[in-house]
Amino acid sequence: MTIAFVSSRGIVNRNILRTGILERLLADSDVRILLIFPESARALAYLAEEFRDPRITIAYVPRHEESWIEHRLWRPFVNNFVYTESTDVLARVGSAKVKPVPRWWYPVHRRLFTSLSRHPGLKTAVRRFDRAAFRVTRYDTLFRTHRPTALFSGSVISTFDLGLMKAAERHCVPTVAMQKGWDNLHRQLIRNAPNRFLTQNDLMRTAAVDLQHFASSAVEVVGFPQFDVYVRPEGLVEKGELLRRWGYPPETRIVLYGSEGVWTPKDDEIIRDLLAMRADGAFPSPVLFLLRPHFSDVRSRRYEVFRGTPGVIVSDDFQWGDIFDDSWDPSRADLQHFASVLRACDTMVCFASTLSLDAACVDLPILNVGYGATFAADGTDITGNLLRMEHYRPVVDSGGVEVVTDAAALRRALLQALQDRGYRAEGRARLRETMCGPLDGRSGERIAETLYRTAAGERRP
Repeated sequence: MTIAFVSSRGIVNRNILRTGILERLLADSDVRILLIFPESARALAYLAEEFRDPRITIAYVPRHEESWIEHRLWRPFVNNFVYTESTDVLARVGSAKVKPVPRWWYPVHRRLFTSLSRHPGLKTAVRRFDRAAFRVTRYDTLFRTHRPTALFSGSVISTFDLGLMKAAERHCVPTVAMQKGWDNLHRQLIRNAPNRFLTQNDLMRTAAVDLQHFASSAVEVVGFPQFDVYVRPEGLVEKGELLRRWGYPPETRIVLYGSEGVWTPKDDEIIRDLLAMRADGAFPSPVLFLLRPHFSDVRSRRYEVFRGTPGVIVSDDFQWGDIFDDSWDPSRADLQHFASVLRACDTMVCFASTLSLDAACVDLPILNVGYGATFAADGTDITGNLLRMEHYRPVVDSGGVEVVTDAAALRRALLQALQDRGYRAEGRARLRETMCGPLDGRSGERIAETLYRTAAGERRP
């Protein structure tokens, strides 16, 4: 059997191809792997070297180009067939990345799509029309040549993945899919329903069934495969060794600051707040700030101004570039290095980010910033809207994060977190239980098992 993996994003390479899933499948001598990358990835020689195996074939294929009608009219329209509080906030006030709808249109927009999104049959009809009206034939040769018995998509909303999933369906190849993140299920319609849809936690499973109208029997919870490293700590570097490498004394406290990139374009001001606190002598012990840029900032290089500042490390030692849609490609070593860094830290400061879940996995105190990083066109601070998004509300409601709304609150909360590692520990335990999925180190194994089972016996007629 041949199992095909589609990857147009570096985060999919990290979460799927570099978490042991391929190795588990190849443990069966009957399995072959087909890795499908965008044609531009041919320039990355390290991919061919990394996945060098007689039973792994790499195919570099052209990107599927959507027509003007599909891209400009159809996709923006059908996205709203999942209409939640998240969708409404983005439509009403927008964000740093999403423009709000015109004010004159918003009341009609809200009423129309609130009504349409409540009808499961319409979502099914939209997907059927999408398949019929926007057929993809450019991958037919790929499927005839390699004859995969299952296809996996790690970013089900990606145009590249969507085109290949449509092709798989036409060639009667069953599909298994995940969403790379955890926010899209609550704010836009997934245009193609795979045969099996894997979710990271139970709340995402509920969204897949209730909001996306996927068949309940087709959805299963597998966890976050990139979180497996947190409970399988082999090869991780201890805090003392990291500090020695960085040139800091062993009593140094480490604060990890995680950006949200284009979603928080003014977040460098929050960094300046943190540095001002340290300059004022707010911390009783030496404090090192690790600044972790978001992959969407790879071109802006906003944090260069902080590079070389005493007591600051810009932690951007990942593989960057513009080959993949998200402009980065974290390696296995990057994944393990980040796990070491996270375990060594004393506090996490971030926004409405998956980093909050990473921090909860290792029981790290978490501060969520709700001010000063994102502003509407009229100057209104809308940073806090990120924390009110449907997918993120359970994080705040868990009590596992401290939401800070001004510099004074950030100062108080950071001091509290640095002095007491157990601060909000009960809430973090709830956060791990509700949002981090099965945290047992076996998420990759579950994905591999589902893929094997699908390829072995669940072909559609």
